Amino acid sequence: MSVSLSLAEHDYDFCLAMLQREFTDFSQARVELLFPAEYRYSKTLRDLVSFMLEQTSINSPWNRRFALITDELVNNSIEHGSREGDVNTFVCDISTEESKLNIKLSVSDSGHGPRPLDASAMRKVREEKIQKGFLKHTGTRGRGLFQIIENLVDALEFEDSPSGGLTVSARKTFAL
Repeated sequence: MSVSLSLAEHDYDFCLAMLQREFTDFSQARVELLFPAEYRYSKTLRDLVSFMLEQTSINSPWNRRFALITDELVNNSIEHGSREGDVNTFVCDISTEESKLNIKLSVSDSGHGPRPLDASAMRKVREEKIQKGFLKHTGTRGRGLFQIIENLVDALEFEDSPSGGLTVSARKTFAL
């Protein structure tokens, strides 16, 4: 089952009601949320992801971790890969197969931001940071993707999006 919603056109309550109406089971769900490249939408996206994951067998600590991952993905797409007026895409894919729950969160930016990078450049930056021991970095800035997320998920992936921007995905699999 798949649903696509625009946060520019619908508020949290409408989106929540739509999800509750469309999905009786979140073990096979794909939700695409289009959002203006504005930080105020981060909380709505985080809350919708939390709702979806509460419908699965994910425990509370992991639900909070996915809220953090959502914030990092969304905020980075706004800060680095988008400009005012752009619309970014957030996708939450949940699937169950062979006693495993798979969760994939993805954000695609427009590629028009002040510091846009393509997928190849992002993979190179990650490798450079790993070589420098960045995963142990304790500063207050620059920890998101390469420390927080890398330590929480099974895979952090970078792809060039068809619209010309960057898609960053975080994948995690849980045994059921």
